[in-house]
Amino acid sequence: MCHKEPFRRLDCFLLAVISAVAVFVFVAIYILVYKSSVSLIKENSALFADAVAKQTFSDMYQLMRRGWTRQELVEFLEGIKKAHADVQVEVNIYRGEKVRELFGPIEEPPRNRFVEEAFKRGRVISEDRNNVLYHVYPLRAKAECLRCHVNAKEGDVLGAIEIKQDITRIMSNLKKELFLIALYIIPIPLIGAGIVLLTFNRRVEGSLKKLNESIDHLQSVSDLKTIKVEEIDFGFEELNRIGGSISRLADKLRNIAVDKDILEFELSLLERSVLTSEAVTDWRDFFKTILTEVSKILDYIYFMVVSKEENETFRVHIFWNCTCYEKEGFRKEMEEEIVAMLKEIKFCSLRAEIEFDHIPLGEMKRLDSCDLSYVRLQTKRLFLKKPAIDILVGMGLSEQEISREAKEHAVEALLTTLLNTLGSIKAVSKYTEKLEYFAARDPLTGLYNQRIFWELFDYEIERAKRHNYKFSLFIIDLDNFKLINDIYGHNFGDQVLKEIGRILEKIFRKEDIIARYGGDEFAVILPYTGPEQAESIAKRLVKAFEEFSIEAPNGKIIKVTSSIGVAVFPDHGQDSRELFILADSMLYRAKEAGKNRYVLPREEDLAAAEHELVNKSFFILERSGEIKIVPFFQPILNLKTGRTEGYEVLMRIEQEGKILPASDFIYTAERTASIHRLDASLMECAFEKVKEKDCEPLLFFNLSPKVLIVEEFMTNIKEIIHSFGVGYERIVFEITERETVRSFEILRKFGTELKKLGFRLAVDDFGSGFASFTYIKLLPIDFVKIDGDFIRSMVKSEVDKAFVDSTVLMMKTLNIKTVAEFVESKEILEKVLDMDIDYAQGFYIGEPSPEVCEGNNPTLDRIKGRTTSG
Repeated sequence: MCHKEPFRRLDCFLLAVISAVAVFVFVAIYILVYKSSVSLIKENSALFADAVAKQTFSDMYQLMRRGWTRQELVEFLEGIKKAHADVQVEVNIYRGEKVRELFGPIEEPPRNRFVEEAFKRGRVISEDRNNVLYHVYPLRAKAECLRCHVNAKEGDVLGAIEIKQDITRIMSNLKKELFLIALYIIPIPLIGAGIVLLTFNRRVEGSLKKLNESIDHLQSVSDLKTIKVEEIDFGFEELNRIGGSISRLADKLRNIAVDKDILEFELSLLERSVLTSEAVTDWRDFFKTILTEVSKILDYIYFMVVSKEENETFRVHIFWNCTCYEKEGFRKEMEEEIVAMLKEIKFCSLRAEIEFDHIPLGEMKRLDSCDLSYVRLQTKRLFLKKPAIDILVGMGLSEQEISREAKEHAVEALLTTLLNTLGSIKAVSKYTEKLEYFAARDPLTGLYNQRIFWELFDYEIERAKRHNYKFSLFIIDLDNFKLINDIYGHNFGDQVLKEIGRILEKIFRKEDIIARYGGDEFAVILPYTGPEQAESIAKRLVKAFEEFSIEAPNGKIIKVTSSIGVAVFPDHGQDSRELFILADSMLYRAKEAGKNRYVLPREEDLAAAEHELVNKSFFILERSGEIKIVPFFQPILNLKTGRTEGYEVLMRIEQEGKILPASDFIYTAERTASIHRLDASLMECAFEKVKEKDCEPLLFFNLSPKVLIVEEFMTNIKEIIHSFGVGYERIVFEITERETVRSFEILRKFGTELKKLGFRLAVDDFGSGFASFTYIKLLPIDFVKIDGDFIRSMVKSEVDKAFVDSTVLMMKTLNIKTVAEFVESKEILEKVLDMDIDYAQGFYIGEPSPEVCEGNNPTLDRIKGRTTSG
């Protein structure tokens, strides 16, 4: 009966439990009796040993008093051994050193450690070793003993009596007797268990039969009323209580079944909780849509959201679902009640400023009476430290609507879902704001960074052309700033740069675009500013620098001056690059002229700049079919495997035996529309080099947005790849921002086409501009190369480190691999390894080289070994 899943049957379970208890009780009694018997035996043994020792000493003392001979001593010892031979007791007498000195040694067994301890401590020693009991009694000198033992003093240990008892046979007999007793006792509880089970089965089986008959009649929810479990007697009070619980469960199920529509809505809400950019941008519209759906299944009066704003004020958004909203008195009364509630639960301080925003939901329900005393508010709160989010949501319902417990729980679950959705929106919004700020700003000065400067510069060019106005460009470089850094350290240098940033913000207008271009160089765009106004502002700026001073760490007052190059659009250039190059040239003329001054272009400066541009254009256009492209390969290290997995392929041009870097010709090539021919030639040369080495690394190629409008570019690339037999999956195109993409739709289509063919895509210099985030959104990106300025600066800047942390976390979520650029030192590499970045690239990993694979194949172990040996 109990051979299949025995513990699933109550009778079998009871049988097993009673049997186990019987065995347990038997074992417990057996152990208890056994231990008690052993304790009693040992206690009696100790008493016996004590008596034997005292008797032995008494007999020995009587002989010593009348003076005994050695022969009498020997006979006494022999007599002791014979007297106790039959009772497994051994009595040994030991003489101390002082007795030996006077009367010589006697025959005695070797002394064990118990005897030695008794001599040493002068007290009785009792020990049990493997059922052999040792009792050693020290014989201490009394005053009357000193008459014979003249070399001792009172209290000295003169000897010892050892009583050794072997109780092995006694213990063996004890175990046998106890076992025989147990054999007679064990069957008694087992017979009792059988009787109990028979009684239990008879009383329960009939009751279960009646319950099953009631359940078999269930066909619908309404049939739950027919179950009358309380009328069935299960024979035991405990089982009757279970029956009562089943009856109450049936009642609750009848009540819960009517709220099925609320549960279904919560499930649909969870399905729609995927956050979109629209939800993050305007959460109110998103919630209006959701709350309109809620109103179809729940007659709530209002829903509120309370959040803490940046300026320490609190804002309460109330979404109204009833016409009571139209009554100003009712709104005022409810605002006062909400304020009191928020202060009572200490959501805000007593003096906190609380602002209200009332939002109607469209078709609102009309109530017979607008009375707050019949409105019950349920709330939920979410508090996060990072990002700092403190939100409370609440729903006001009529007491009639929430009278049933099931409905109250459903509303609580709904509030939790809405709160979590809103919390996610707020968190994403805060992280997005931080990322956008870090992407646009220099973390040290708070001014725009270089990449945003170029985006705004290009935008200003287009705007000035459309509206036909002039603007000026200032390039500002601090004089002798390197000397300040060398003497006083970079911390003081950073302090100086911050102060310079404040000076620039004070001198220039709010509409001017101020950027830290890099290091100690700044760039400023001044809209609606011609040559005369630019010169006036430049004079004021030079004067402001002359008046500026700052105290160095050693107390010395440091003066900082600057050199300024100025150019005006459209007088001095028609596009951003021309204008910047010219202003930069004027900056260096100011340096050469003695520093601490500004310089505007002269006619001869314009002619020289135009001549240089014409020369470069001629070189690229006329000789693009003849120039020698030299691919340079910079290794990209996989930080997970520790091996070089790919290379960024960089373009170099060989001219008259010299290698020209990309900066000397890329801009001109893009302007003259020959960049696509150079890109194609670079790929051809790179494939040829890799084929010679017979290796298959990933190859990263920079892709200029200019190639998007060249129809034959993709055709040429396919032909080159096919001719060399290179797999599309081994080629990674880096989307660069050398020039802003005018149409993201064209970029999206082009990137999707590349992906379909099997190419991989990467975003270069991620974080340096807003376009980086657009690329992530529009394109199926595989790699993100984090801008080197962030990587290089995160060692000292918590702001840059926070940006990199956020980027890595975001890319892990999107399953995009991350590459750290500008890894130029051991310190940066260690930081990168700690941050779970996938790949690393930079001069510390390996410099660009014409070699690929063998000879340019660093590993993480070799890099660390090089560091150690260095």
